[in-house]
Amino acid sequence: MPARSPLRGEAKLAAALAAFAVSVQGRAALDVGASSGGFTRVLLAAGARIVYAVDVGHGQLLGSLRQDPRVVNLEGTNVARLNAQLIPDAIDVVAVDVSYLSLTAAVQQLDRIRLAQGADLIGLVKPMFELRLAAAPTDAASVARAAEHAAAGITAAGWAVVGSIHSPTLGARGAPEMLLHGRRP
Repeated sequence: MPARSPLRGEAKLAAALAAFAVSVQGRAALDVGASSGGFTRVLLAAGARIVYAVDVGHGQLLGSLRQDPRVVNLEGTNVARLNAQLIPDAIDVVAVDVSYLSLTAAVQQLDRIRLAQGADLIGLVKPMFELRLAAAPTDAASVARAAEHAAAGITAAGWAVVGSIHSPTLGARGAPEMLLHGRRP
């Protein structure tokens, strides 16, 4: 069997789970912005019981993940359309990696699903989308401003922001990104 090639998001989420000491073992997880499934693969490898893989696009999730019985493929689903019928489990871990939408806007949509008490949120802050810029900024001040904006939005949505790290890899446009850790009270 050939070795699997890493997906862009894998190193980012793996670093965040390690830095924030978030256990996924036996927990129900939600991957918002699943795309090809990098975050989903990390969540499964970390022991997630089930992963709801949500993406507005179609046909992006890897075939191996589509066939994995632990993955519920919700392609063609906007985060704003999530509800308890689509996601009947209480979610313990939420991982968010969205484009063309701010992390703040995505997290505000999560009130339509059941979130477990003490649920963990790992959100990727992409300064271009968080600050609604025409191009991806590479300066430290913009990255810090984007992280502050996202943290304020996460807090306003009912989460406590308990940690942040710089992403170990640059974004697709070569811009630095950050990961925030939120916890549901």
